[in-house]
Amino acid sequence: MNRLSCFTVWRRLTSLGRTIFPICLFAPLFFMVSVGGAEAQLSVKTLKGLGSVAVSVGSSSCLPVGLNEYTTKTEVELRLRQVGIRVEDSSRAALNVLALCYQVKDPRVDIVAYSVRAYVKQFTLWGKPSEFVDVITWQSLEVIGAGSNEGLEKYIRDKIQDRVSEFLNAYLAANQ
Repeated sequence: MNRLSCFTVWRRLTSLGRTIFPICLFAPLFFMVSVGGAEAQLSVKTLKGLGSVAVSVGSSSCLPVGLNEYTTKTEVELRLRQVGIRVEDSSRAALNVLALCYQVKDPRVDIVAYSVRAYVKQFTLWGKPSEFVDVITWQSLEVIGAGSNEGLEKYIRDKIQDRVSEFLNAYLAANQ
């Protein structure tokens, strides 16, 4: 059996250039389990009595796969309004939806790594003397993956809607 030293493996990985190296370096992230779910269950209580939320969508790095921040924000706001949550830009709570994409810069491969998560930030009084601070009071599971550029926009959009559904379920559980 032929054994490879760490140096040999490193040299082979780096010789592949920017194609495979980032994927190998970040591959373990794709298999990590987020602890967000457990924290989300504990923080459902912080959503009780939440009358309105502002919506913030960050997905500009996903523009190459066709994901538009304006359209995504409109879709998220519509889902919130459908269950009776007021959407106000001046709210003391904000639902933040974050989609990140990294496209491998090699013409031989068509791979995009992505991450999608949502969290609620609330502005609250904290400390003595009391001052307003923003605190993340709820967060969804984070979805991390990679795939071909073809059809990825719809897949990421579906994952965003799944994160919004997580929020809606937590909100409804806290307010019923």
